[in-house]
Parts: sequence; structure tokens; C-alpha cells
Amino acid sequence: MPNDRYQNVLEIINALNICKKTRTTALSLEDMVSIHKVGVNDVQFAEDIYQYLLTLQNDLGLLIQDLKVLKKDNFQLLLKHKQEEIGNIINLLLTTYKENHYYWIQFEDVDVLVSYARLLMQSTQILQEKQELLEFAINISIGYNRWAAMGVVVNMFADLSKDEIKAMAPFLVANKDSINQIKENVNKPLPDTMKMLIR
Repeated sequence: MPNDRYQNVLEIINALNICKKTRTTALSLEDMVSIHKVGVNDVQFAEDIYQYLLTLQNDLGLLIQDLKVLKKDNFQLLLKHKQEEIGNIINLLLTTYKENHYYWIQFEDVDVLVSYARLLMQSTQILQEKQELLEFAINISIGYNRWAAMGVVVNMFADLSKDEIKAMAPFLVANKDSINQIKENVNKPLPDTMKMLIR
């Protein structure tokens, strides 16, 4: 009957509200990663991940957990498609670490943080950002005495060009004791340009 179709408008309104809520509900990082197919909507995936990461400010434990879920390949995909936002992502990592007052950092967390600091350093062309990431990686790997992380720091030094090493000379000389300690602990060679600076 034509009159019956207006008897149950509440059901239609409820269904529309559920649909609207479903469309606006944020997916978890696990859901975003599991439904993403590499090569399909990579730009949108990178944007979704970037927006999600911005919500993690001041929660170091959650940031570390989510970096583990994201994994290296997806993080590199994010950096590839969000080149203009790399400075913000670096700032997110460094600031969230500095402002951590309650999360008890585990040893394996140090390895994760330093590994992602290296990926960020490889993606930026700004020397100041590279230096800040190096300083972070040096301090945290020595502070927690993580040899695996120290090995990543040596790889970070190897990622630098000769010109970048020369431009960072004051920083490297000021940190030569820490750099030499890392070199001794991991028994990996430093770039020749750096060896001359920190003798």
C-alpha cells in the first residue's frame, strides 16, 4: 500500500545514519595496511597513513607499535608519495620521542626508531634534518646500548655524501667520542671522509 511506505521512515533514517557513520569511521592502521594492494591507489594510501600518523603525536608507544605494523615497504611508499611532508614526519618522530614522559622504551623499540630514522634521513635532502636524525640515532643507540641500532647508525653515516659529511664537520667533531664508541662496538668501517674528521 502507498501509505505503508511512510510508516517506517525511522528504519530508513537509521540505515542512512549507520551508512554515514561507517563511511566516516577511521580505519585502524592494520585495516589500512591489510586492504591496500601495492600499485593501486598508492597516493590515497599514503595520504591516509600520513593523516593517521598525525594523530599519534605525543604517544610514543603507539607510534612504535604502528611503525612495526606499517613495516619498511609501506613506510617507504608513504615517503615516496608525501615528499613535501617529510619534514613533518621527521618532526613527528623526534618530537614524540622528546616529549615521551610515560612510555617505557624497550630495547627492540630502539632498533625500530633508529631504522625508521634512517629511512627518513635517506628521504630528505635537507642537511639540518639529516643532522637531527643522526643526533637522535646516535644518542638513543648509545643511551640504550643497542649494538643493532649502532650498526644502523654506521649505515646512516655511509648514506651521507662526501659534501654532506664536510658540511656536518662541526657536528661530527663535537660527537666524535660517541661516533668512535659506536664504531668500536659494531666493528664496521666509517666513510673515509669521516675518519679524517674524527681522528
